[in-house]
Amino acid sequence: MATATKSKKSTTRTAVGEELADDLDARTIAERIEFRLDEIQNGLPTIPAKLMELNRAVAHRTAANNRRNFDLLVESVQTVAKTTDSSVRTVVGTIRWTTEKTVDAASSGLRQIAGQARAQAKIAADSVEDQVTDLADETVDRVEAELDGIRAAEVKSEKRVLRSMTKDELYERAQDLEIEGRADMSKAQLVNAISSAT
Repeated sequence: MATATKSKKSTTRTAVGEELADDLDARTIAERIEFRLDEIQNGLPTIPAKLMELNRAVAHRTAANNRRNFDLLVESVQTVAKTTDSSVRTVVGTIRWTTEKTVDAASSGLRQIAGQARAQAKIAADSVEDQVTDLADETVDRVEAELDGIRAAEVKSEKRVLRSMTKDELYERAQDLEIEGRADMSKAQLVNAISSAT
């Protein structure tokens, strides 16, 4: 019995070590991509560089949303992990695959944007820089409005995850967040308090 427990702990430590190594590899790749994009952007004229900066900001926000969605998913999976270790491994593998595909797609999109920006710079060299700046500002406003919509969807998604949890799980989460008055709250009140606190 003691040997089986010791073997399981060793397997868990090995799996955690592999996940940390994969995370370090992903960070290294991301840093190399960022470095290369900085080089490309610094070599562009002002207008295309500004457009590329905007597209990179959108890509970073998308990555942040992916990370937030990943964090929400991990939190919901934690309750399942208490009963089945193999299902957690499957979900983590799927998330890792999704993240890799997202990074690949973002990288490819940024390469296309950089190429388009160069072509546009040659064509638009004679155009008025103020008009392009105004257009970029409008685009930023639209993107920010879109991001506000995404944020609202994230809150709604988080509440959906919280509503799927039991009252005991919500209470435990409220306790971790040090929410006052949690003992007297209903499940709906716990959901609202936790959502407001995060």
